[in-house]
Amino acid sequence: MYSNQPLIDELKSNRMPFVLVAKPGNHKFLFNDSRGYIDEQIYINTLYEIIGDLAEEGNCVIVGRGGQYILRDHASAFHVLLVAEHEDRVKFMMEHYNLTEERAEKTIRVHGKRRRNLYRKFGKESYDEPDLYHLVLNMSKLSMEKATDITCNLIKT
Repeated sequence: MYSNQPLIDELKSNRMPFVLVAKPGNHKFLFNDSRGYIDEQIYINTLYEIIGDLAEEGNCVIVGRGGQYILRDHASAFHVLLVAEHEDRVKFMMEHYNLTEERAEKTIRVHGKRRRNLYRKFGKESYDEPDLYHLVLNMSKLSMEKATDITCNLIKT
């Protein structure tokens, strides 16, 4: 029987869920054969297990990866969605990641497609429904500092 446990133990010790695919060697836990593709169901099951375990340990921030679905009934989870006008997203990417406008546009497009594909695997079409979140912040109207303050105040209460 397939087990995610070695990968889960490593990820928990690093407390870095985003290394799920990116870290060398993790492929042996996720690829279903030598052809080099990730089995979607194994990936989703692994996400549920890792994110659930991290949430149970507490005191962590999980960015993306369907946390609003996986932890929808978790009593201690706070779900925050950041939105912004397209032009502001491009500008943010250019300023904070030193990208050209063309590269920032492409990055937003590619990541948007990946996000939509991931949520389809959860059986969901839209990640931006406000009722999935405790808080939705329009970053076109707020500074990062103000958004951080609002989010921290929500969590403290």
